[in-house]
Amino acid sequence: MRDSIFSVWSKHSRLGRILGVHSFLQTMKCEIQGSPKLWGGGIFFCIAFLVPYLMNPDPDWDVANYVMIGKGIFEKGILPYGYVFEHKPYILYVIYYLWSSIYPFVIGKFTVLAIISAVISSLMLSRLFSMKSFYFFSFLIIGCASGNFLSGNSEVVQLPFLVAFYLAISRVIETGKYRDAILLGVISAFSVNINYLSAFIIIFSFAWLLLCRVVLLRIFSFIVLGGALGLIAIFMPFFIKGGHCLEDYFSMQIHFLKNYGALASERYDMFRSIGLKLAVCSPIIIAFFRNMRSSSFCKEDLVKIWFVTSVVTSFLSGHPYDHYNLLYLFPIMVMSALSYERNKIDGVYFVPLIIFSFVFSVDYFYRNWVDYKYYVKENIPKVKSIIGKEKVFNIRADQSLFYLAGLEPFDKFLFIDHIDFYFKQGAQDYLLKRLTERPPFVVMRYRGCETGIVEPAVCTVLHSNYNLVYVVHKRSEPYKVSFRRYFELYRLK
Repeated sequence: MRDSIFSVWSKHSRLGRILGVHSFLQTMKCEIQGSPKLWGGGIFFCIAFLVPYLMNPDPDWDVANYVMIGKGIFEKGILPYGYVFEHKPYILYVIYYLWSSIYPFVIGKFTVLAIISAVISSLMLSRLFSMKSFYFFSFLIIGCASGNFLSGNSEVVQLPFLVAFYLAISRVIETGKYRDAILLGVISAFSVNINYLSAFIIIFSFAWLLLCRVVLLRIFSFIVLGGALGLIAIFMPFFIKGGHCLEDYFSMQIHFLKNYGALASERYDMFRSIGLKLAVCSPIIIAFFRNMRSSSFCKEDLVKIWFVTSVVTSFLSGHPYDHYNLLYLFPIMVMSALSYERNKIDGVYFVPLIIFSFVFSVDYFYRNWVDYKYYVKENIPKVKSIIGKEKVFNIRADQSLFYLAGLEPFDKFLFIDHIDFYFKQGAQDYLLKRLTERPPFVVMRYRGCETGIVEPAVCTVLHSNYNLVYVVHKRSEPYKVSFRRYFELYRLK
């Protein structure tokens, strides 16, 4: 039987060889031939799991804000956070906007980004450990299901940079060259400015290297130099613009994060979530630490450092969001791939992880399917036709509508609850002040006034000056307000 055109390309083209595509396909073919029923069922399940994700334009509502901030940077020439506010570093928004510009479809945009992230990370891990990338990719996709990996939140962009960080560390240890040390510093700077939690992982990793004398102080000075050069490159737009823009950038983040602390109930949920996932993966973790031992520093030690530091880092946020768990699930999946490929542990050790991932996959399948149905119900073309190019003021409604309909925000606090975190008790006064400026349209959470989500004083001003023109909710359950895509749209009288 003749090979397919894609198979021939992957085997003989230079790009295909560099990416390791042919090796990946051959490994997958061998695995399927070795256990066709198991792998056939697994592939069918993965496809069924993927379909609702690929249909859903924004499986995680955070990503809408990322693209909107990137839009402000590239289309409006407005540095963060003059257009839309968020508390994460701005390189993240640059990447999401660039990806949004490259990928031409709304549907599946961020799930495809997650898959590409897994592929790139797997190829780098393959190079780091001299092992086929197929195993890393399989575990990242399947094992990270409980962290909602395919939703495409910031951790999927963070992953390749963290893998590149450890790959660069390995390179510095092997060569001891200054240029490799400088590159490691640059990668560290970009990783931190994608997700600040990377800083803790990187700092602890460097501390370990210095304490164990794996990296000499002389080499480390060049790593610091590379980090400084990376930071200069990252913040060059702020330096060029001048004024107080860089000071404002950090002061807004610091002010928000001071008010973003988790409640006691949230911290309890976070501890329970982390504890449960670590317990499920504990057979793999314990076996890896027991079997992957070495008298001298080796690459497996990097995975151990990554895991320990990421667990510590995961406790810092205090919030129980599933995607935060990806920080430590990533190194666990690397442990799993290494252990599986090298036959270091028995297959029964993976059973709890597989069952756990299956349960979460079914849950996310249902959530994404329901979310997709209400995305259709929103009728984005109709929203666009009503609003046109006018600006819209958001009062605690899902910010995803602005991304999907290409709306212009009237106010920088676009995310559904950021105004409450930022202003605390002063949120009502801020809303009233902005309403006096008479924004052309206002979008509000469905039944926000009736449920008390929106303050009575704000509702009085809104109903006095605006007409309700469009509503999205479940007509058979008019008092159900929990779903995030429910909203009311008002037009200035």
